[in-house]
Amino acid sequence: MVKCGARYILITSRNSSKNRQTIQELEAQGPKVVIKTADLTNKQQIVGIRDYILKTMPPIGGVANGAMVQVNSLFADLDYDVLQELLRSKVGGSVVLDEVFSHDDLDFFLLFSSISALTGQSTQANYAAANNFMIALAFQRRARTFPASVVDFGPIIGLGSIQRYESSGFYDITSVLRSLNYMPISERDLHYLLTEAVLVGKKNKLPEITTGVEAGSSSITFWHKSLLFPHIL
Repeated sequence: MVKCGARYILITSRNSSKNRQTIQELEAQGPKVVIKTADLTNKQQIVGIRDYILKTMPPIGGVANGAMVQVNSLFADLDYDVLQELLRSKVGGSVVLDEVFSHDDLDFFLLFSSISALTGQSTQANYAAANNFMIALAFQRRARTFPASVVDFGPIIGLGSIQRYESSGFYDITSVLRSLNYMPISERDLHYLLTEAVLVGKKNKLPEITTGVEAGSSSITFWHKSLLFPHIL
C-alpha cells in the first residue's frame, strides 16, 4: 500500500512493542505510521481509534482485519472457552469494525480468511467457522451496498504464522501443507491478491477471493472428496 501511495497508516496490535522494526521500515519510505495497542473486540477502544484518526489524519480510506488466533483441537475435544478464544478476533473483531466504520466512505474493507474455511481440517473446526463468518459478513456488507472483500489465504512462503513456526524449529509445516495439495504463494503473489481484493471491494463482483488450492495434482487428499472442488480436479 505504501508503494501505491498510502501515506497515513494506523496499525492496532495487542502488543505494539513487537512491531517497531516494521514501522521504521515503512516510515523510511515516507508515510506516517502509527501503532496503537488495542483489543479489536472492544468496541469502545476501536471507537477511540477512529476518533484519533479523524482528528489527526485525512478521511479514512479503508479498513482491514488480519487478526488471527489459532487453537487446534478435535471437534470432540472442543470446549466453549477454546471456541470463544478463537472466535473473538475474527468474528467479534470483524463485527466491531463493521459497526464502527459503517458511516465512513471507505474504498475498501478487507477481511483475511483462510483456505481452511473451504477445505476444512480435522483439528480446525473452530478456525473454519470463524473464517466462514468473515466470508458471510463480506457478502452481507455488499448486500448493504458497503465495500467488502475477503481473501481465503493458503500458505504464504516466508511470512506469517507458518514462518514463525518453522523459524522456531517447530516442524516443517510447508511440507505438510504441500502433501495436502495446498499451494504456497510468494510475498509478491500476496501483494497482487491484496490489490485485487481492494479493486473488487466496490464492484459488482463476488467479494471472495480464494488461493492456495492446487489443481491437477496426481495425489489424492481429503479435500478432493468434497463436492465443492470437482470442477478444478
